[in-house]
Amino acid sequence: MKQNKRIKAVFFDLGNTLVSSNEFMENKALKANQKLLQSISHNFSLEELKKAHEKAVEYTSTKYRGTPKVHEKGLFMSIMYRFLDLNIDRKVINKLHEKFREERLKSYKLRPHAKTVLSSLKNKYKLALISNGSIDGIDHVIDMFDLRKYFDLIIISEEIGKQKCTSIPIKIALDKLELKSNEALMIGDRIDEDILGAKKLRMIAVKYNYGAWKDKNYSGEDIKPDYVIDNLLELRKILGELNKGN
Repeated sequence: MKQNKRIKAVFFDLGNTLVSSNEFMENKALKANQKLLQSISHNFSLEELKKAHEKAVEYTSTKYRGTPKVHEKGLFMSIMYRFLDLNIDRKVINKLHEKFREERLKSYKLRPHAKTVLSSLKNKYKLALISNGSIDGIDHVIDMFDLRKYFDLIIISEEIGKQKCTSIPIKIALDKLELKSNEALMIGDRIDEDILGAKKLRMIAVKYNYGAWKDKNYSGEDIKPDYVIDNLLELRKILGELNKGN
């Protein structure tokens, strides 16, 4: 894809792009929830929990779409438990949420080649990190892997009250870095967040084909990324092609 403008910046998603807790979410999250519920005398099978979890994901991804409310402390758990016909006090749920959050944060791992790619791009492009999530959770993960030093700008959805699907966090990044939309590229794993937000601004969008959300699209819109990659190293080749001759 030939660009009229040189790409001057790369905007990265965080979860399931640079880092991931996918192994925990796929293999251990339901068991962790099962133990938490058992601690307050509620017993459910993993299959029952899986169905409730799937319903809660769909509910929150549509009802709270575009806002960071989906990351509100205890909200997801309270909705999931509602699908199990449980009426648990929110203070109790918040305590369970904290225990679950601690387990998940410990499970995060860097995606392969993440730091290699960031290091190689750092002196050639402006780099921004744009992440949906809570400030304390995202900050914790950033500092866990010493990622802050790579970025010229970090934007977290909770800070501005809007998620990437609205394009507002991405537009703020463009404005702060004094860039036009055709001078930046967005990379992320979610069609209905990273890719949708970027395409609303007519940016180049790269889908990193990984994680639990790679086949999900709660936007109701048919969005196509400009590129799909399975390895972060492929991003450097794409940038080289886009800037060839510019």
